[in-house]
Amino acid sequence: VYRQGRTARGRPGQAPGRHQPTPHRLLDQAVHGPAAQGGQQRGELAQPGSAEARVGELVELLGEGVHHGLGGGAGGLVLATRLGNQFKGSDKASVTLVDGNLTHIWKPLLHEVAAGSLNATADELNYLAQAKWNHFSFQLGRMKYLHRSEKYLSLESVLDEDGKQVLAERTISYDTLVIAVGSTSNDFGIQGAKEHCVFLDTRQQAERFHRKLLNAYLSSGAAAHGPQGTISVAIVGGG
Repeated sequence: VYRQGRTARGRPGQAPGRHQPTPHRLLDQAVHGPAAQGGQQRGELAQPGSAEARVGELVELLGEGVHHGLGGGAGGLVLATRLGNQFKGSDKASVTLVDGNLTHIWKPLLHEVAAGSLNATADELNYLAQAKWNHFSFQLGRMKYLHRSEKYLSLESVLDEDGKQVLAERTISYDTLVIAVGSTSNDFGIQGAKEHCVFLDTRQQAERFHRKLLNAYLSSGAAAHGPQGTISVAIVGGG
């Protein structure tokens, strides 16, 4: 899934004056179809092979039944949104999104979180709110087991910061399961990379890097006397 530009504020279809951050334009397109861009008018078919086309093809394949999406990244979130609106008001189909986090932030924005130029809290999207707006259900939790023959999956219990149980282990049955858990950075087995590098695969990792950067900056100039130190940052990957 690719990014077409920073989105304007406001949830698709919400009343003026009520603002809710939307992480990227692709989510708007999931509800309203491709916006006019590069000669493509709203409502026209997406270009073959594009992100919208691939999600659209999957939506067309899924008919009535109980559909679950595992993973609330850009792909899974868009799919749940489109399916929820497609089956709105139907008593023959239901859509559930499962993710281990309560909120979504678009992964290509994590470098801005790491640099401190983006407020992740202001730019994140709440899965429960998105589900309510777009007629699907959300389950918080991480998959523990997948029982393919019986068509159900088990979710781990959810604990708070003090280790107290918020949600018990659960099982969810399905007719169709779409796994969209995304990807993680590859260290290619380079010695020391896994132990000493900070990866930018999650919001927590990005915020950890930002704290480490601030602490290094403060430490470099903490001495009351003498020249201030310098900070060296090595970045692997030019994406």
